[in-house]
Amino acid sequence: MHFNASTDYPASAAAVAELFANPDFVDAKIAASGASEGKKEITGSPAGAFTVATTRTMPSDIIPAQYRKFVPGGVTLTLTEAWQAPSADGSREGKLTLKIAGVPASAEGTCALTAVSEEAATLTYDGDVNVSIPLFGGKIERAAVNAVERVMRLERDVAVEWLARR
Repeated sequence: MHFNASTDYPASAAAVAELFANPDFVDAKIAASGASEGKKEITGSPAGAFTVATTRTMPSDIIPAQYRKFVPGGVTLTLTEAWQAPSADGSREGKLTLKIAGVPASAEGTCALTAVSEEAATLTYDGDVNVSIPLFGGKIERAAVNAVERVMRLERDVAVEWLARR
């Protein structure tokens, strides 16, 4: 199932990229997502290419009720965003992957941070969720897309609050 989600940030693309690579911010967004546990790995620097990988154990309520019995301890998600070096205006592109432990489901796509102005940027995720469970895959894919959109909204709220304190 295809997904495409965008969100706007009230800061330059360079400032948003710096935020995305900030370990304290990454911890804050993991906590805001409702994860019962989480870890992060950040490599590179926002001055160039960088990668942020997070692993989170999410409550099982992010999937449809009829499938929760298969993941009673929650759902462990590993999201990796590999960002390329910025262009002259601070915009950058990257690749994202999402793996769900213990479930034959994943997502792959692109991420783009686009400079709108010196004080505004837009983040866009575009890709596909794949669940290889016959008959039920489509419902789980829809739930996964909804979860991605929910997490994006939460992370944007954390980011806007974080940027306002700067």
